Amino acid sequence: MAFVLDPTIVAGLRGDATSRRRAVERLYAAFAGRLRRYFLHRRATPAEAEDFMQETFVRILRSAGEFRGEGAQFAAWIWTIARNVAADHFRQQRTMVPIEEAHDMPGGASPEELAVNRSDAERLA
Repeated sequence: MAFVLDPTIVAGLRGDATSRRRAVERLYAAFAGRLRRYFLHRRATPAEAEDFMQETFVRILRSAGEFRGEGAQFAAWIWTIARNVAADHFRQQRTMVPIEEAHDMPGGASPEELAVNRSDAERLA
């Protein structure tokens, strides 16, 4: 069964404080579980999944007035925000190694060894 977002939620996010509060409550009820499962699937810890959900809702609220579209487009926009939240986090978690130290890291043949091996393979072929 496909998920259908109530268009009054989108309108409510652009409304007054009372309308926004109601819209956020309904949006949370509609998406919190799905977002949590999505983040857990992306290898987030349960605590990270909760943090990512919170950040996703903050970003939705900050930019809801900029969204142009309806229903399914809004749901797709939410998933794009969620994907970006996870990507931002995991991008920051990557270990960066200065190029000067990269040659000392384990991980296989050096570029020179690969070139020699390729050359040898071409000669033997």
